[in-house]
Amino acid sequence: MSFPRGRNPTNVRSAGIIAKTSLNGFQELGRIEVATSYGNDVQSYNAERTLCDMMRDTASPDLQLLSSAFRSYLASSERNLVKHRSYASSLALPQR
Repeated sequence: MSFPRGRNPTNVRSAGIIAKTSLNGFQELGRIEVATSYGNDVQSYNAERTLCDMMRDTASPDLQLLSSAFRSYLASSERNLVKHRSYASSLALPQR
């Protein structure tokens, strides 16, 4: 999960969830609204932003989790590699 800088995600981390902080000025990048299985609308990030957040600020990302996420993304008909590269550039991720 991603949180704005300045928020304290301690409770989330204690529940076993990986918590990231969003760079100032980039909270809106890739933000979408999705419906839960109960019909509630919640704020989320799209797949491109989520993949970038998984790689950002991590000296040694969980390669098994990252590999699985990228395989699923690349197999999706909704993937947008141009958007993903744009987000990676905006968030200053190293180009590989």
